[in-house]
Amino acid sequence: MTLKMELELERLDRQWLEEEQRYSALACGDVHGGWMRTAFGPAHPGLGVVGAVVVIAFGVALLSLPAMFDVGLFAIIAGIVTLGIAGAMLWNRNRNRSAYDGARQRYEGQRQELLQAIAASRERANAREETDRPAR
Repeated sequence: MTLKMELELERLDRQWLEEEQRYSALACGDVHGGWMRTAFGPAHPGLGVVGAVVVIAFGVALLSLPAMFDVGLFAIIAGIVTLGIAGAMLWNRNRNRSAYDGARQRYEGQRQELLQAIAASRERANAREETDRPAR
C-alpha cells in the first residue's frame, strides 16, 4: 500500500511540474514549427506593475500633449489606447498569477495529504513488524 501511495506522489509531482511549466513559460516565438519557451518562473504581479507604470506615464504624457502643444486628436486617442494597454497588462498579469497561486495551493494540499498517508502507512507497517517479531 505504501508503494502505491509513493507512486501516486511521484505522479502528482510530475503532473505539477508540467502544470507549473505552463504557468512559467513565456512564448518566445515560433522555432522550427513549434513554440520555443523559456521558463523564468511565474511572474510576480509587481513585475507587471513596473511595466504598466512606464506605459501609464507614456499615456499620461500623450494625453497632456494637446494642452501643451497643438497636436490634435491623435495624441488624445493614442494616450487613451496606451492607458487601456496598461490596464490590460495589469489585469492579465494578476489573473495569471492568481491562477498559478490557486493551482499551487491545490498541489501542496494534495501532496501534504499523500505524505501524511505514507507516514501513517509506514507507522502501521513498523508496528506490525514489531508485533510479529518473536520475543527474545
